[in-house]
Amino acid sequence: QVCPNAQRVEIVFREAKADVTRYSIDLLNKPERYASRVNPTCKVPAVVYGSPKSDSENPSPESARIIQSLVLLEFVADLYPDSGLLPNDPIERAHVRVFIDAVFIDAVSTKVFPRGESPDAFIAAVAELQLLPPAAQFAIGDHFTIADAALAPFLGRWEQLSAT
Repeated sequence: QVCPNAQRVEIVFREAKADVTRYSIDLLNKPERYASRVNPTCKVPAVVYGSPKSDSENPSPESARIIQSLVLLEFVADLYPDSGLLPNDPIERAHVRVFIDAVFIDAVSTKVFPRGESPDAFIAAVAELQLLPPAAQFAIGDHFTIADAALAPFLGRWEQLSAT
């Protein structure tokens, strides 16, 4: 997977131990059938759900098409509630959503990416928002959640960029 948005969904599939059939497309030359049969916006990732297995050329018209990676993270967490990807406690669930919204959407997209800054700038932006719990192992505490999956591919890229 080259696309960080697709990677985050792949991460939650693996964390949930979901048995899924994966289809890949050429991101630089997306086939016409992808837009017409899977995702009209032609973005990745997309999930075709709730139908008999079919080939990637002809997904079942009975299936639901779900798009947008952050929506897909919650969708997978809902399908696999025992995975812990979304905590059972409503306050912790809210913290996961706030983390994703405030950190990824605000700190990353407005404060770090546009300026091309290092991972240190991201960490400073997160600290400024005061969302990280003290001594937490993961984004909102001691358990991996969709908040971690939302950011992991981007943190990996920053690490690679700062190493060069």
